[in-house]
Amino acid sequence: MKQQPGEKESSKKPDVHEFEEETAAEITPDFAWEDIRDIGFSVSDLAGYAALLIGVLSFFFMPGLMGLIAVVLSAVALGQGKYMVGGWAMAVALHSLGWWFLFVPFM
Repeated sequence: MKQQPGEKESSKKPDVHEFEEETAAEITPDFAWEDIRDIGFSVSDLAGYAALLIGVLSFFFMPGLMGLIAVVLSAVALGQGKYMVGGWAMAVALHSLGWWFLFVPFM
């Protein structure tokens, strides 16, 4: 324990809970592994994976309709916080729609 200016030196033992080090304990999450539960498969997961499946299938069957459905479902997944699967589904669906709009004028 540091002595403040103007204080007399005392024979009191320093408190064991007083530290001069600064640690990252203030920003680390406070959880126990027992608190973490697997909540299973949610609706937003279903929307994201369905959009990804429909987006991939839209490369081969009805790209205009299935691409639009995949875009809507991936927007639902993105809105519910499933950024990874929703982003991939959106990218695949827009890629399929882009190729469809490129080839439709030549058919």
